[in-house]
Amino acid sequence: MKGQIMSNNANIQNPVSPEQTFRTPFSTAFWKSAFDELKKPKMLVLAALFIALRMAVKGFKIPVADNMSIFFTFVVNALGSFLYGPVVGFLSGAVCDTLSYILKPSGPYNPAFMLVEGLGSFLFGVFLYRSRVSVVRLFFCKFSVNLLCNILLTPLFLSMMYGEKTMFAYMVTRIPKNLILLPFETALLAVTFGVMLPVLSRTRTVPWLKSGLAVGICGH
Repeated sequence: MKGQIMSNNANIQNPVSPEQTFRTPFSTAFWKSAFDELKKPKMLVLAALFIALRMAVKGFKIPVADNMSIFFTFVVNALGSFLYGPVVGFLSGAVCDTLSYILKPSGPYNPAFMLVEGLGSFLFGVFLYRSRVSVVRLFFCKFSVNLLCNILLTPLFLSMMYGEKTMFAYMVTRIPKNLILLPFETALLAVTFGVMLPVLSRTRTVPWLKSGLAVGICGH
């Protein structure tokens, strides 16, 4: 029993391997690694570059139907959070939202939407950071972002901010839009990761990316 306790203590104290990946985010090692990214200048510089890229592509979109388009910011967001994780991802999302408002104000500033942007990046990091990327994982990742950020929280804060409509009134228009766009958004994520994973692995952007990666249905 004593030997087992000592072994567990040793495992806790051992640092996370630079090449370690995780099947789920439900481990101490996952979150230790995610918080450790804050101490790495390379990851902070990378986050700054992705913030700049997100702002640069903000106006680009693919029309799908009337009043319905796919924007590219979520793709940049997902790829960035995949590399530097949910903690840096949350901060980058919050900073990006604030900078976007400073550069191009639209209505009164509400810090609640900064939290929504941060949460979206956080969720991408939770699902994708140090993971075996798959189409299924990308689908549930984007579904979670659409559900929590687009369908639930944004209508809640809009109704609290303006008071003209109820939360449900905002949700009614957002539910079909997000459900229709979800498969297209998943496909765009799968194509992007399918192209970028081999590039990132060859350049050794992060040490845990293995060579010869490709996005499959259930994993690379």
